[in-house]
Amino acid sequence: MKSKTIITIVLAVIVALVIIVVLMTAHKNTSQTATQTTATSTLAIPGDNLALGEDKSATYGTYLIGYNGMPLYTYAQDYAKVSYCKGACATVWKPYVVTATSSLNAESPITGKIAWLTRDDGSTQLTYDGHPLYFYAYDATSTVKGAGLKADWKLARP
Repeated sequence: MKSKTIITIVLAVIVALVIIVVLMTAHKNTSQTATQTTATSTLAIPGDNLALGEDKSATYGTYLIGYNGMPLYTYAQDYAKVSYCKGACATVWKPYVVTATSSLNAESPITGKIAWLTRDDGSTQLTYDGHPLYFYAYDATSTVKGAGLKADWKLARP
């Protein structure tokens, strides 16, 4: 009688452990998928929807920054609200991609027109005064490494 009770308890514990492992694995896979989707598609503009701000430095003067504090750039080959940075270009000069339903705000005193365009891949890229905006992949918050690298790329100005 005692052995049946012990076997029943052991089996119940094993079943419970299997269920926990299955649930943890499912949760881990869901989290990884969500992270991968966010990293490759659109950026969620946090909190107050502050999409554009500005920063200043003695070297570069005043320039626009994105929601994450990183400098923004424009590409001279873009015109008429069209983005021509695609493929390999877009892996180094990352389009500032947002959701089309975002309510986008700028830090005062920025007064230019904030809008977006639809890229050839269907994503929505933020524009400022008609110019598509990009991040340089090797910049970090408050560092400006992309300025002056290539003649066609300029810091975005308010």
